[in-house]
Amino acid sequence: MSSSERPEEWSRLLNGLADDCLTGEQERRLAELCRSDVKFRREYVAFCQLVTMLAWQSSADITPLPGRPSPIPGIDLTIPSSGPGNARSKTVRSMRTGWAIFIVSALLVVFGFLWLGRNPSSDNSLGRITSVVGRVEVTRGNQAPVTILAEGVGQNSWALQAQDRLRIEHDGMATLTLADLTEIDLRPDTRLALSKDRGVRLDLLRGGLKARVTPQRAGDSLKIVTPHAEVGILGTELELFATPTQTEVGVVEGRVRVTRTSDGASAEVSAAQILTVAETGGLSVSRWPQPPDEWSEDFERGQPPGWTGRLVRDGLPERSRGAIRAVLTSGPRGAGQEIRSPVEEDGLFAWHADTVLHLTFKVQPPAWFHVYLLALDCHRPQSSLTCRVVKPDLWQTLPGEWRTISLPLSEFQVVSGGPDEPALGRIPVQIVLSGGGDSAGVEIDRVWVDRSDSPAGRGTTEE
Repeated sequence: MSSSERPEEWSRLLNGLADDCLTGEQERRLAELCRSDVKFRREYVAFCQLVTMLAWQSSADITPLPGRPSPIPGIDLTIPSSGPGNARSKTVRSMRTGWAIFIVSALLVVFGFLWLGRNPSSDNSLGRITSVVGRVEVTRGNQAPVTILAEGVGQNSWALQAQDRLRIEHDGMATLTLADLTEIDLRPDTRLALSKDRGVRLDLLRGGLKARVTPQRAGDSLKIVTPHAEVGILGTELELFATPTQTEVGVVEGRVRVTRTSDGASAEVSAAQILTVAETGGLSVSRWPQPPDEWSEDFERGQPPGWTGRLVRDGLPERSRGAIRAVLTSGPRGAGQEIRSPVEEDGLFAWHADTVLHLTFKVQPPAWFHVYLLALDCHRPQSSLTCRVVKPDLWQTLPGEWRTISLPLSEFQVVSGGPDEPALGRIPVQIVLSGGGDSAGVEIDRVWVDRSDSPAGRGTTEE
């Protein structure tokens, strides 16, 4: 690509690089383009080669006069008017060394972005990263970690090899597609290492994943290992979650065998079942209800049976035909204003690491409210959990202003009924919006749940 055809932004960045005057923001943009744009990487390498060639040519053919500036920006070729006779040779050697280091460093940066992008069908490849949200890092051997951005995944194969390690930050997610087309969804705050023996081995060091496993050959199956257990898989759909104290295995389809690493105890887990594995204790399989991933209520057809609240038809958002307002209730903690759904014993929706509850609401200050979820604990069928999210954005609003806010279920904290640890076994059975006795005026026009594409950067949007 000639300089006349080069996008203006590219020219500014490359010329700023040569002049050594890039700002911090421009440096970040340069690195992002190197990661995500194949054409820019080629232009970057060609530019570095050109500048290096010019620098070498200048050092051999040009003898600047004393005090005259160098023809190459950023390179000092000035020969002192006095000093040792070998001053020029020292300057040339220093310049050559500096530019050699520069071009080698530049090429290393470029190839650092490319090393994951080999053909995933090569013998050493276990698969590839096919989607990314947020911040995802991959480390190979002793090399520095490479940050993968969503913009670059569509243009590069991001092939994975044995001994690669993945780090998914709290605002990230990633999908891996193995060579046999098995899909692995990695949840936020997950650490995973890949290796290969007879089959592929995934070491889930921390966090969660969901796997849709292609049928495997006997003796060559996919293996998932956590700090507490080993899961042998021949072909199924399952979820795993690992914390420092336990591992949870839930099966959607098929069957898996789980073996505890501390003593070799094992158990089979079938569809709609869940198993918790700790260092000690029994291996007890529990029922795992499978409510849908998505759920919604918009009150368009009136107040649904069993809901606590009062239907309103006035002052609604555009195109809305119904909302529900909090009503005064009394309970063990005294009087308060509440909107409450009926209890659904098999669950309203599934609780995943990337599940988000969305709420379109308005509130009359100084009214306030919290959002609660009553959840079934699959490991203890006779008990339940009460989870709450405290979000100041729920109250910072103008009187009568309709707003929509998104609440990741990962932000809900257990306030009663059990330990506050992430778990596969939570099944929400009821939603409650609860405020003080002076909180009259809290209304919701719509409430819905889905699995968001991005767990990061969720905030309030105006209706």
